[in-house]
This record gives sequence, C-alpha cells and structure tokens, in this order.
Amino acid sequence: MGNQRHRYYNEMAERRNSMIKELFLRNFRGIKTGKLEDFAQFNILVGPNNSGKSTILESLYLLFSTTRGEVYHDGSFFECLIPEKDLLGYDPLLRLQKKHGIYSWEENPGTFVEGSIKVGIKEKFWDLQRLDKNFERGDEDKIGYAALDYTRKEMESDSKLKEENWLKFIINEEDLSSFPDKGRTGILWFQDFTYEFQGIAVWTAGIDQNPPHNVLFFDALTAMQHIETSFHSRALKSVPGWLHEIREQFGNIFPNTDFQITFTPLKIDSDRNLMKGYIEYREKPGIPVDLLGDGARTMFKFLVFLAAMEDNGLVLWEDPELFQHSETLERSVKGVVDSANEKHLQVFLSTQSLEVLGWFATMVKEGELSSEDVRVYYTDLKDGILISAPYTAEILLNWIKMELDPRKPRKIAGNLIYRVEEGE
Repeated sequence: MGNQRHRYYNEMAERRNSMIKELFLRNFRGIKTGKLEDFAQFNILVGPNNSGKSTILESLYLLFSTTRGEVYHDGSFFECLIPEKDLLGYDPLLRLQKKHGIYSWEENPGTFVEGSIKVGIKEKFWDLQRLDKNFERGDEDKIGYAALDYTRKEMESDSKLKEENWLKFIINEEDLSSFPDKGRTGILWFQDFTYEFQGIAVWTAGIDQNPPHNVLFFDALTAMQHIETSFHSRALKSVPGWLHEIREQFGNIFPNTDFQITFTPLKIDSDRNLMKGYIEYREKPGIPVDLLGDGARTMFKFLVFLAAMEDNGLVLWEDPELFQHSETLERSVKGVVDSANEKHLQVFLSTQSLEVLGWFATMVKEGELSSEDVRVYYTDLKDGILISAPYTAEILLNWIKMELDPRKPRKIAGNLIYRVEEGE
C-alpha cells in the first residue's frame, strides 16, 4: 500500500509540472494589483464577499479561452492570441458581460474593417485578424482583449521587444518585473472590466510547460442555461463514452443506476439551436433536467461539461455548494477529484462553504489526496490591492482540528464536527 501511494504521489508531482503556477493581475475588474503563487492541482479560493475570488476565476477563463491570430501594427504582422468560443460554445467576453449585466459597450469599442477588427489603445491602433477565417460584422463586440505566450528571456531581449513592438506601449518595466519566467499574458481594453473603468488591464499566468488544452468555467448562470447544439454534437462525435460517463457520475451523486440520459433539440429563436436534457427512468416518462430540483439540475449540467473535458484541461468552478445538500456535495467533490486525477485537470474553486473545505481536508487525511495536491487561498481586497494568504491542506487540517474557520479569523460556530477528527 505504501509503495502504491508513493507511486501515486510521484505521478501527481509530474502532472503538476504542466500546470498554471502563479497569477499576476493589474487593473483587472476590482483588482488594481495582485499576485498569487504556488498553485497546486486543486486550488480553493475563500474569503469575504467582494474579495477577488470570482475575478481570479474570470481572469483565467478569458486568458485561456483563446485561439491563434495576428495583429497588424506599424506596417507589420505579429503573432497573438484572440478570444475564441469556449468549451460550452460561448464567446468568453459576451458571456461575462451577460453574467455582470452589461448590455452595451460604451467606451473604446472595436470597428469591423474588411474581415479584420481595428481597436485603439492609448491612441495607438491594432488590426486584429483570425488565421482560420475572416472576422464577420458583429464580431467586434466579442473582442475586448488579446493575449500572447512568452518567456521572460524573450520579452527582455531587444530582438523580442522589437518584434513585439505592439506591446511596448502597454507592458511597462514594472509589469515585466512581476511576470513569471514563462506564461501567457493578456491585455484587455474593455473598459467595464478594468479597474475603476479606466486604463488597460494586464494579467499573466505563469506556466511550467504547455497551457491548458481547454477550459470549463461553471457558475450559476451556466447551470440555468440550455446546452448549445454545437457542444452536444462535438461531444458525441469526439468524446468516447460521453453519455456513459455522465450517467455513471450522476448516478454516483444521486444514487440510482436504473435510468438513461437523452437530449432533444430545442428551438428558442431563429438564431439559436439548443439541446434539452432528459432523465428517463425505467417504465416512467422522461423528466426534463430543468424540471429536476435545483441541486440535481446544477450537477447534471456540470457533469455534462466535465465529461467532455480533454486531458490537461482547466476547470473553474464557482460556488460548488450551490443548491447542494451535504451528502451530494461530498459525492460531487469526490467525483470531481476522481475526474481531475484521471484526466490530469487543474481545478480552481471559489467557495463560501466550510463543507467543501472539510471534504478536501478529509480526502487528504484519508490518503486520497496528498497535502501538496491542495492549496487554499484566503483572499481580500484593500483599496484594490489583492491580499492573499496561501496554505497547504496540512495547514487546513490543523485549522479544522483547532476549530478555527479558514474563511475568517474566528472560531467555528456551534458544534460542527469534521470527520478529520474522528479516531483521534
């Protein structure tokens, strides 16, 4: 058993080498400046409301929901990364605008020009272009940021700065000194997502090897929406055993093996083709997923997308406790851990739940996870400055044993008892 666990931890260490390791942010949403370091496979963000947790998830979502493109600047073409539809089939910027109730772009919108999009930043102008096809009219509303993969050595060299001179007037020496040695940096000019609605947002994720292959960002808004037909078709064709995995995971969380899962087309308007999910129990009419209880509906949608994730992907999960009973929450967390281990996924959670923290601590205590697999980050914002205190699962265990609440500097209220204390 000891040798097996040793081999398991060695495998997990190798997986961590290809993960996001740190994050630097400047002027992104409510964060004027901030940095988080030493990410693990499972990263849990806790803290008071308006402390930057969702902003961190959203920054990672935008940064890795991109595809290859080009920028034309000062008579030359340069490589860049531009927004691309995410795993679920949504345009990243439009999706976050909808989440935050933003329905118009008042400042500095792009302009469609013969298959490209012209954007202006600091009185400079770029022409952004796709590599696979031309932009279409209306795409200018979807493009509010661009990105670039880099290494510090390249960025500091005169030749690289000359080659990428379209960044020289945005990325200053102060930013560069904060950048990890290798990573992906994003530049955002969509004013509603910049600090105090002005300036340019710059943020960088440090990566040891290759960036994530795909990104799943799951929040309350996603749980309430139907599934895009494009996602359904792609998953059926490219993910072996997709429906089987959904059924197995859903049956583990809400124990029942005697059912099938089906999807039928749903037409809402002339522009959107969606799919509606059904749970069909033996000898009973099919039940639309959206008529199930809130907890079952939410987890069903999450599992539909999680089962379609490719290896070395990134999962961003906001409020996993949403609508969940304690028992289903425990099974949900364990199911995500199993999927993440099997597919080499990196997971970031934002939560207000002691139970989520408790179940991760329990899995470490019982040997299902190593302490090095889990990081907890207490976050807060003071005048736009992100304050974060990271600690390992071993420290989390000690906090719980002392009846301290990792979400706030006070003791746990009531007689809440964790399994991590059992048998001690």
